[in-house]
Formats: sequence, structure tokens, C-alpha cells
Amino acid sequence: MVILPHANNHAVPVEEFVAMWKVWVETFHTGKNFRDFCMPRRHATQSIHVSLDQGLAPCLDVMCRILAPEAYQNGMQASGLFMEENSRWLVACTAESPAGMEVEGAKLT
Repeated sequence: MVILPHANNHAVPVEEFVAMWKVWVETFHTGKNFRDFCMPRRHATQSIHVSLDQGLAPCLDVMCRILAPEAYQNGMQASGLFMEENSRWLVACTAESPAGMEVEGAKLT
């Protein structure tokens, strides 16, 4: 299970998380291989609507918010704690943001 610690430890089946990851990469990062793609984390404390308005939909934080129960969708999800809790499934990497900057990222193990 992938744990969302900022969503009251909501557990997402690994298969569901990977399926969402694959769709996210195919939708927002065309031509990239989801298996080794380093997705920008871009975790932020702002609401999901602000993140979307800022063009952060391609990032892991927004993907995790969609997987979280509705009551937790406006809270940051892809934090350092999230990475620690899910080190079996994710590893840190340097990603390229939608704006072309180097940012913290994550990729599947």
C-alpha cells in the first residue's frame, strides 16, 4: 500500500497508485516511459485549485491529492514524510518542472 500520511494515513493499493502514475505520465509527459520517469513532486500547502491554476497538474502532489479522500485534497501530499513512508515504492530524484526548472522529484522503484 502507498500511504498518504497527510491524509490521515490513507492507504492506496500499489496497483492503483502505479496505474494512476502511468496515466499521469502519459497525459502530462507525452513520450516519457512511466517506469523510469522522474515526476516533479511540487508539494505545496495551497489549495488544489491554486495548484491547478499555477499549472502544477503534471506534478506528483496534485496526483496524490486526487487519490486522497476529498477532505484531504486541499492539503499538501507529496512531502518528505510521504517519500519516507513510501520508500519501498518511490525514490527521490531531480526532476524538471513544467516551467523547466530543476525541482525535487520522485520515480518508481
